[in-house]
Amino acid sequence: MKSEATHAQELFSRFENKDGFNRENAEYESVKDPDISRLLASKSGNGKGKPELTYRLGPKDVLVWEIKPNLTDFSSQGPNGAPIGFLEVPLPKAKEKAEDGVVHYMRGLSREFNVIGVAAAPAGGKSWQISTFRVREGGRIEKVDANKILSPGEYQELIDATYTTKETPAEIQEFSEWLHNHLRSKMKLSEADKPLLVSGILVALEDDIFCRTFREHSEDTIQEATLAAIKNVLEEKTNKLRSKKRGQVQKLDVMMACYQSVINKLATKSGLQRVITDIKRNLHNLDHHKQTFDLLGHFYGEFLKYSGGDKKGLGIVLTPNHITSLFAKLADLRFGDCALDTCTGTAGFLIAAMAQMTARYETEPEKLDKILKDAFLGIEFNENNYTLACANMLLRGDGKSNIKYGNCFDSAFDEIKSPSFGRPKATFLNPPYSQDKDESTKGEHELDFVARACDLTGKAGSVIAIVPMSCVCEQNKESVAKRGMLLKNNTLTAVMSMPDGLFAKTGTVTCVIVLTAGVPHHQRTSTWFAYWKDDGFKLKKGTRYETTPWWDLEQKSEEEIDQISDPAKQKALKECRGWVYPAHTWQPLQNMEWAKGKKVRDRETGKNLVYGRETQWAQDFKDKKERPQYSVQVNLSEKAEELQRQAIEDETEDMIQAGMSPEAAKARAAEKNLHWTPEYIEWCAEAYLETDYSLLTKEVFETTLREYAIHLLRQS
Repeated sequence: MKSEATHAQELFSRFENKDGFNRENAEYESVKDPDISRLLASKSGNGKGKPELTYRLGPKDVLVWEIKPNLTDFSSQGPNGAPIGFLEVPLPKAKEKAEDGVVHYMRGLSREFNVIGVAAAPAGGKSWQISTFRVREGGRIEKVDANKILSPGEYQELIDATYTTKETPAEIQEFSEWLHNHLRSKMKLSEADKPLLVSGILVALEDDIFCRTFREHSEDTIQEATLAAIKNVLEEKTNKLRSKKRGQVQKLDVMMACYQSVINKLATKSGLQRVITDIKRNLHNLDHHKQTFDLLGHFYGEFLKYSGGDKKGLGIVLTPNHITSLFAKLADLRFGDCALDTCTGTAGFLIAAMAQMTARYETEPEKLDKILKDAFLGIEFNENNYTLACANMLLRGDGKSNIKYGNCFDSAFDEIKSPSFGRPKATFLNPPYSQDKDESTKGEHELDFVARACDLTGKAGSVIAIVPMSCVCEQNKESVAKRGMLLKNNTLTAVMSMPDGLFAKTGTVTCVIVLTAGVPHHQRTSTWFAYWKDDGFKLKKGTRYETTPWWDLEQKSEEEIDQISDPAKQKALKECRGWVYPAHTWQPLQNMEWAKGKKVRDRETGKNLVYGRETQWAQDFKDKKERPQYSVQVNLSEKAEELQRQAIEDETEDMIQAGMSPEAAKARAAEKNLHWTPEYIEWCAEAYLETDYSLLTKEVFETTLREYAIHLLRQS
């Protein structure tokens, strides 16, 4: 009879001949790896356990084998072993049986590792009875349908299959927080390096060969392999990146320099493979081009939470995802339209516009292909942001090749246009807010960026910008002059006052201004002002949480629910009668109160919908109706004349009471009030909406005083 060691050697030979096997990762019986050894308890209860084989599949993944010489010793559940699925039966004979023994080892290892367990016993001749188990770190052990020896890569795929790609903003938020802590505490990366590393890994995983083989690389080769994969993807998918014009920055070189700066760092070397594995499992399968969620922008924002320098020094104010989505809805882009972002950042606005146009034209592939290639333009001067933006767009289509590296004020961009669609029909921007201007933007006011965006937009196109409220209210000479130049060349279509806590980390109060580019503001033109202070989000511990629906709710049919393969998700959908939120993510609605709003039937799809705040605001903007306490139409020229008359009357009366003659007082008052012009008066809804004082209760008064007192305390 062959010994247990002889049987083990036969199986070892099979495994060692598989593709991807690395002898340095294998330990036979005697385990020296301290991280694994301390988790292996003896099957008898005394000392350390000694499985026939342990094999490091990855930084957090371990393969463990238990082999017995006789089929009768295969499992306490009989010669066929435990049933397929999560273990519901006891396997108490760890010392005598192969399945029981490997499950024993897995329970210990799974406290800190993802584990694959293999139990084996000879079944006669050259055949073997083999069982394979898997368990996520801290999870339940599951027997899978794999009854033969697999390669290291195939065992890794069994672990990968236990992970579900993060789809919703909440899931991505949870993973990004974990990843931030890991990159900070384990790899010691700076705040600027972290999103670049995530970006580079996502790009590298687009290379099929690298995606399959990255685990086979050692610490000494994984950095070089990752950079080679990034370069392959960029060269393959961005054939326009290398400009042939002399004097222009080589865009591919800019991106590769950024990636090399972070991936070649010594701190990255030891933990790179672990991070690649985690990103592949949690994010790589995300259907990026259908997501309005700015994935890399979110990572950047998450990492900037912990950074004091980047956020204020460079004026980086990342736009919340629901606001980028709102901008796209306000623009209402169609086939043949082109969108531009002159301060691209991480491409949040362009991603939102791309997602909405993808949804609109997904049944027309020829149009959609042209849209993805040519409908989105961007300009970004910060190297890191430029790299993130290009990667962000690359994951969604071909629009990234139209993002330009440079300062939007450079004359090289004077005639920027899409190869297929011409000058931009809509331009989005969230300009730098910081007063500590970088040298490349020194002296430029937020409204300078808005004026430049108008210059780069096609005539009668829309410019939609989110700027500090001070830009439209300050009455100093500089701000008034800049507003005057805007009106001289463009029409002020609308201004919407945004929630006070929208940019919770900076405390900047903002508004959205919409201009019609290239059409001077006529004195008979009215501007629509709206009070968009309640977007349904509430501030809690520095983070804004959604309390009422922003996006539309949609009710899925029973037939659609029955087609879902995930039993848990199917059950959740049935419990909430098919209502999902937001509609594009199939996220089951937890709070049924949200689905009790006014239901409408979509004319195109026939589905039941409940409109979220975004759709309501977009429709209000389109209609531009007046509503008490919410919106008003104001003719700036007439309002300026009205305010001027009132000011002259008030000052004339004061001067007469002071002893001046009526004629002299009136002339003097008129001379002092020549400044009342459309650009001088405030451009915000608060200045023109009539106040309903019946709403001012004692509770409101006390709450406001309390909040103001807290504000003063924080400022001190």
